[in-house]
Amino acid sequence: MEGKDKPSTTLGNQDKDEKLISKKVSLVLKQFISFKEREDEKRKIAEKLNDSNIDFLQRLKLLKSSTNCKKDTDQLESIINLVEQMERVEHQLKMEKGYITDLEMKIQKADAQRIVIWKQTCRKVKRDPSYFQPDRTATQKSIEILKERLYAASVQLSTESSKNLDLREKIRSLSIMIS
Repeated sequence: MEGKDKPSTTLGNQDKDEKLISKKVSLVLKQFISFKEREDEKRKIAEKLNDSNIDFLQRLKLLKSSTNCKKDTDQLESIINLVEQMERVEHQLKMEKGYITDLEMKIQKADAQRIVIWKQTCRKVKRDPSYFQPDRTATQKSIEILKERLYAASVQLSTESSKNLDLREKIRSLSIMIS
């Protein structure tokens, strides 16, 4: 499949193309009456081809329409190369468009699957409210541990405060005895 889309660059095909173009050129040149007219036509076409303001498509159209003169082989090779490059770029563009289309289809498929999953989870939430509730057993265990520690701390604080109370009373009694 790829071989059909790519232009051939073998010497045999180039020779055939050159022969075909030279036949067309000779037929058109025979139509001109005088040598001077042929030279004028060659000069005009060469000026147009060498003009840098003319883009590739215009040059190609000019060459197709003006097979009135014998073409330089360098110009012919450059035109053939440009056409081959254009065909390669066109083939590459088609491949990239196909790749982009494939990616777009995959994205649409993934979006559709995501929407289906989202709808299914929404239905489960409506049916079973505990579906999305977090697992609170670990939280409850840590709350219980904190309560136990708080209780132990409060017991220790109360014993400390009772010791402090005993110490305060002893200090008062000593201060009364001293006074």
